Amino acid sequence: MALSRFGRGALHAACAALTLLAVPAALPAQTAAAHDADGAESMTMMSDGPGAGHMRHMRFTELRPATPADSARALSLVRTLRQAIAPYADLDSARAAGYRIRPKVAAMLPRKTIVHMGNPRLRPDSGAVFDPAHPQALLYRRDAAGTLRLAGAMYVAPAGALLDELDARVPLGLAHWHQHVNVCTPRSRDAQVRALRRAETPEDCARAGGRFREASRYMVHVMIDGGDDLAAAFPQGAEGEGGHEGMTMER
Repeated sequence: MALSRFGRGALHAACAALTLLAVPAALPAQTAAAHDADGAESMTMMSDGPGAGHMRHMRFTELRPATPADSARALSLVRTLRQAIAPYADLDSARAAGYRIRPKVAAMLPRKTIVHMGNPRLRPDSGAVFDPAHPQALLYRRDAAGTLRLAGAMYVAPAGALLDELDARVPLGLAHWHQHVNVCTPRSRDAQVRALRRAETPEDCARAGGRFREASRYMVHVMIDGGDDLAAAFPQGAEGEGGHEGMTMER
């Protein structure tokens, strides 16, 4: 496994502890790219998150010091998720299970390298027990032959979730949870698309014919097509997301 941003002393200590657990050492996650999600409106995402200076409409959690327990918990989550979503290997299977692609996204499907299918029945509620086997969205990646194949999933936190609550779901020592912030989405087909993308205040958004939201719920991507490599499971970067148009999760 390739190593990055880990102090060698801390890494050796973590690996030694993990040898007993047969768990790979924790590796830091990268920033999350924009994505499509159920109940969302389309926009081109920008952010001020780590490693993505051009994406100023996204906010990322900071990485906490990763522990062997984080790695063990994350690996268990990846394995549980992989087994749970295996029946949805193709889009038709996902549709039959209640996952949907927004019409606007469906129209762009041939051009998209990553596709998100959200399930409105799995919207997280405050106080609900986190179940890694039931993600709010499935992720499909287009392979070299042009076929969309199941690649991972997206979890969405309940509205108002605190950092410790996010960490309890997917460890902040490995993954950057993210929010879409200062988002301006169209109210109608007459909205000015370019102005929507540039809007950063409620006033700018209103002039462009949009609806302004200060922040979405927190969300995180987990990939299952890289085996048990935690670096592959939590890439969350532009290279892993394919640079596609983003969506903001509704409250």
